[in-house]
Amino acid sequence: MKMEENPEPAHLGSNRELRLGRRRELVLTTVENRELPLSLTELAEAVADQSADSDADTLRVRLHHVHLPVLEERGALEYDPSRNVVSDCYVSPR
Repeated sequence: MKMEENPEPAHLGSNRELRLGRRRELVLTTVENRELPLSLTELAEAVADQSADSDADTLRVRLHHVHLPVLEERGALEYDPSRNVVSDCYVSPR
């Protein structure tokens, strides 16, 4: 019986997605509880205050290039990358 070379454990992808999902959920919760429009800087600082694993500057870059475009594509919020502003949220508060 031949072993597969470098098999990727099934949990690696799901852990990464879970971590990204938690970050995006934190972003949505923050947006839901703030007055809009909300600047990217304000959002990054608010999320960083609630998260021990990143600083606001690093998070601002990740939000702009990764999280906010994905959330906008999925119809959860409206983000204007040219103005760095979240202007609407389509997820109802819990």
